[in-house]
Amino acid sequence: MPGTFAFYCTEFCSALHLGNAGVAGRQLGRIHMAGRRVSNLAARPFVEGGTTMMTRRKFLTLSAGSAAVVVAVGGSYLLLPGSEPLTGDPRVKYGEDSCTHCTMVISDDRFAAAWREGTKRERYFDDVGCMVASFKAKPPAETPVFFVRAFAADAWLNAETAAYMVAPGIKSPMSYDIAAFASNAEATTNSHTRDGQPQTWEGCSPA
Repeated sequence: MPGTFAFYCTEFCSALHLGNAGVAGRQLGRIHMAGRRVSNLAARPFVEGGTTMMTRRKFLTLSAGSAAVVVAVGGSYLLLPGSEPLTGDPRVKYGEDSCTHCTMVISDDRFAAAWREGTKRERYFDDVGCMVASFKAKPPAETPVFFVRAFAADAWLNAETAAYMVAPGIKSPMSYDIAAFASNAEATTNSHTRDGQPQTWEGCSPA
């Protein structure tokens, strides 16, 4: 059952990525049906035709498989109906999630970026430049909230209020060489930003 559920989720996410609403709708219905079957199975103490007890560990495993959270292909995190809304910092898994724009695995958190569409979908990027390019190429229907990682701190920043530097010493993953900082003072005094040019969100933003 968990394998079937995972297959439906994969097909659903692939259809969304390709813009195939019909296939996505059919797979969403199958996901809900599979989730109900898992819940019914977990409610029985024994499996039909055998004596295998539905242990707490097995129940939690099946329940996790039926949760309404789906990590979509192409660097996107999607919540299905009934899930908790996306709030707080983006949920990038470094070394696992790939960039929506260039498809490279996001491994260097100093350059990560993300946008959130409403409370149900996030898209992830390995470079601020990739996020800008992706939005210009195919903006979502709903205006997103943009996030960038602080180059010199373990923190996410609001992209609209962050300070930026473009410098050859930054060496970002896709060679846009843009780094985000919490303040202009941090941006201009960092050792990697020598000979760089200060930039604002308006100067490098998708708008």
